[in-house]
Amino acid sequence: MKTVAVAVIFTVLGAVAGAGVMAWEPWQDDGEGGGSGEHTIRGEMVLESGWVGEEPCTGEGGFSDISAGASIVVKDGTDVIIATGWLEPGIRPKVTAAERRAGADIPTICSFAFVVDGVPTVNFYSIYI
Repeated sequence: MKTVAVAVIFTVLGAVAGAGVMAWEPWQDDGEGGGSGEHTIRGEMVLESGWVGEEPCTGEGGFSDISAGASIVVKDGTDVIIATGWLEPGIRPKVTAAERRAGADIPTICSFAFVVDGVPTVNFYSIYI
């Protein structure tokens, strides 16, 4: 199985509905393996509002379904499910004491990493959270 670095960041704002969808063109590999086979998608979903708690943080209100273990579904261009995964526990970025003394803003986000293994190579992907 090939691991392909695909930059995936999904941000949910307070005014957006709770379920998220994202799509992108696939990363072109280096030519070894001819672009076929399976790979891994790694990404992060970020709640900028609509979350509670320290660690693990979770979604609240319209985002209450966003928490550790929530399903990640990957579909191809014909809307067929080709792989699944789940969200890791939500974390908040750390600010050191020195950064606070220097006046750094305390981050107000809740971030959920995800990994989906065994994703077949296709021309188009959609990710549903």
